[in-house]
Amino acid sequence: MAHQHCSRRNTKPRTTKNRRRRVSGLGSGAAAVLAAGISPLACAPTARADIIDLIVDPMIDAASAAAGAVPLTDPLTGVDPLAGVNLGSLVDLSGLGLGSGDPALAVPSLPADALAGLAAPLDPAASADSVAANLVQAIWLPLHGIGEAYITSPVGQFADQFINFPFLLLFHRDLIGNGVAGTLSDPNGGPGGFLFGDGGAGYDAAGHAGMAGGDGGPAGLIGNGGAGGNGGDGAAGQAGGAGGAGGTGGFLIGNGGPGGNGGDGGVGGNGGDGGAGGAAGHFIFGFGNFFGNAGAGGNGGNGGAGVPGMDGTATSPGATGGGAGGAGGAGGAGGAAGLLFSLGGNGGHGGDGGAGGAGGDGFDASTVAGMNGGNGGNGGNGGNAGAGGAGGVGGLSGGGGDGGAGGTGGAGGIAGTGGDAGAGAVGGNGGNGGAGGNGGAGGNAGPTGYTHPVGVNGDGGDGGDGGAGGAPGTGTTPGIGGAAGNGGAGGAAGTTPGGGGTAGAPGTPGAASRTGVGLSGVGAGSADPVLAAPSLPSDTPASLAAPTDPAALGSLVSRVVQGIYLPLHGLGEAYIASPLGKLIDPIINAPTQLLYGRGLIDNGAAGIAGGTLAQANGAPGGFIFGDGGAGATDAAGVGGAGGGAGLIGNGGAGGAGADGGAGGAGGTGGFLIGNGGPGGNGGDGGIGMNGGAGGAGGNSGFFFGLGGTGGDGGAGGAGTVGAPGTADFPGTAGGNGGLGGPGGAGGNAAHLFSVGGNGGDGGAGGAGGAGGDGFDASTVAGMNGGNGGAGGNGGTGGAGGVGGEGGLLSLGGNGGAGGNGGTAGMAGSGGDAGAGAVGGNGGNGGAGGNGGTGGNAGELGLLGNPGGNGNGGDGGVGGAGGAPGTGTITGSSGAAGAGGTGGPAGAGGSGGTPGTPGTPG
Repeated sequence: MAHQHCSRRNTKPRTTKNRRRRVSGLGSGAAAVLAAGISPLACAPTARADIIDLIVDPMIDAASAAAGAVPLTDPLTGVDPLAGVNLGSLVDLSGLGLGSGDPALAVPSLPADALAGLAAPLDPAASADSVAANLVQAIWLPLHGIGEAYITSPVGQFADQFINFPFLLLFHRDLIGNGVAGTLSDPNGGPGGFLFGDGGAGYDAAGHAGMAGGDGGPAGLIGNGGAGGNGGDGAAGQAGGAGGAGGTGGFLIGNGGPGGNGGDGGVGGNGGDGGAGGAAGHFIFGFGNFFGNAGAGGNGGNGGAGVPGMDGTATSPGATGGGAGGAGGAGGAGGAAGLLFSLGGNGGHGGDGGAGGAGGDGFDASTVAGMNGGNGGNGGNGGNAGAGGAGGVGGLSGGGGDGGAGGTGGAGGIAGTGGDAGAGAVGGNGGNGGAGGNGGAGGNAGPTGYTHPVGVNGDGGDGGDGGAGGAPGTGTTPGIGGAAGNGGAGGAAGTTPGGGGTAGAPGTPGAASRTGVGLSGVGAGSADPVLAAPSLPSDTPASLAAPTDPAALGSLVSRVVQGIYLPLHGLGEAYIASPLGKLIDPIINAPTQLLYGRGLIDNGAAGIAGGTLAQANGAPGGFIFGDGGAGATDAAGVGGAGGGAGLIGNGGAGGAGADGGAGGAGGTGGFLIGNGGPGGNGGDGGIGMNGGAGGAGGNSGFFFGLGGTGGDGGAGGAGTVGAPGTADFPGTAGGNGGLGGPGGAGGNAAHLFSVGGNGGDGGAGGAGGAGGDGFDASTVAGMNGGNGGAGGNGGTGGAGGVGGEGGLLSLGGNGGAGGNGGTAGMAGSGGDAGAGAVGGNGGNGGAGGNGGTGGNAGELGLLGNPGGNGNGGDGGVGGAGGAPGTGTITGSSGAAGAGGTGGPAGAGGSGGTPGTPGTPG
């Protein structure tokens, strides 16, 4: 049977052979890689080889027919991105028998009508990445469709049962098949088959309030990553669920799945963050990503509208202010591109901020003799817009994705209408507007290593807006209307911008080398055509030049290591969770568990929540292989540390802080290889309390691995509300908002070819407390109402975390961004006057929400274009002032109270501290 099968393959019709020779050189190279990857199956039983033929042969025949049936033209005529490159100096193919007349190595000419989008652009850099990426997609998508058609066909459904049985038994995963979609009980999509198949889509949480969408499943060797599920919209007062991350594309070729969209916040709730896009495929030999475009990040959810204020009553004439609108969710980051001919995913758009709630109407006292009308409530502040997602990292010849645009800030709520007043004395002056919050301090620059640049400083936060003055009251028909109150002056712009962090001093040169006797080797001289660097044309863009910076080389080699380590780590985790691993590992781990309380091959247990800090720490992973356990939160609100790995494995994530508690530090990666765990986020502070500090990211392994990301600092608590005034004293000032917690430091990089973790973002400062209302003199004839108290100052934003230190040939992490300053508290309303007073002032319009920050551009690939920066969102529109109250029939109106003065602008954020100089080699 095997002999007949080989004979059939060797007697293909001549037309079929000719069609295959017309496939491009790129297709021939991909076929060679496929042959190398599938060669272990050459000795498999004949029936299984027939199944492979059913997949591969139709793919090649269909691609060949498509290339031969369409009239060919060449839209790239005159454009040679590799002009001047001496390809002969790279590899000498003369000894392989591949002459210049071999049609399999010819560059294909593209059909003008089928591939019109591949026409040569004016930018040489664009022709090197986007055109080549589109060419790969034009080949990949039809082949992928044929493979999917096989899986769903009756032949595929019958044969795959036998092919997949041993893999399902050992690894709970098909060899050829698509991953299952996520469900409510198991939201994440399943992985695709080891050889071929797409990852399953994450569960879409629509209809489940505040639930996060499931992550898309990863593909195997060939296939697309699953799409992340959308987050569910939040209920009243609840944030929307975050979107699920897209699945990673195939190890050899495949597109990353798109991230899911964040759910919209409920009334007063924040929008959910968009899911991150999936990374493109990985190359089988470990050179990072190879073919396939990355998935786009999901869009952030919109913030919910603020809760409307309550109308005034006879016992409480003044109306309450409207609630603040919810903040928009941040857009998801785009996925990282493949190594060759692929593009990074675009970042998702930030969600729009919710509109502030309308202030309540003041009490209508026209039917109560001698009683003042109630003041209208202030309109709620518009919600801040979500930040745009960062663009995906570019590949070796692929461009980075564009950053997502920031969302639009929510509109301020409309102030309530002041109630009609009785006749009486002059009303008290309105309180002064609260001072604007100080801008957040800029993040510290990452310390420099031997060969890497310093980290990027965070931007200072914006100063808070000054409060708006109240609208005047007007008299009724017999009375004379009071004069209009003066509007509060807007806060002045910050006078001193935050200074940039000083760049770290370069590392001192290494000591002189010592003379020794070494073995003679092969010299890489100018005469060696294999090792000689290619000569690039003089007009080649700088972004396409070969990397000469050792730090860039360290980043590239780090991606190579991660491309090898991550799939192997996934196989090890699959073994631990398999029935075989659960049967064998208890026997293997028994001796070391008895002696040291730690297994040889196992993951560490997660910490226990609600107990002591020691109980909240995660347990370490196995001595040989295993990840550290994640930290939990102790009874005091402090996050436990993540467990460290042994020889190989990742550190556990630090536990999150609560009620102003600090986040736990991430666990250390494996000694040989492993990534440090991320630090836990600091807890948000209560009323008047500071936010907790973010936990430090775990250090990477001693030799290889990535440093963990530092946890974000907690937001400062809102200031206390001022006490109302009395007959002798005015209302007291509101309390200051709590300070934002500092971000955690990024984990240090490994000693060889690694990247330090990014520092965590500083927490936002708390909003200042509202000033106390002035004394209500409505029961004292002829007495003026008391002045309202001043609003409290907004809290200062927390400092960004320091980026992780680089290793010998590694890059340091970026410093975290400083937190935004808190908004100033609203001034208290003036007290009601005695009999004959002017109608209450309308409430101040709510301040418009801050526009969202644009997403960062995707990181530049080795030979690609950088992604564009996202646009910042528009600031929200301030709410309109409340309508004035009218006088009653009996009395004459008094003069209107003066409007409060605007709060001063917040000071600019301070510059980051300089990075520390590298130590001598």
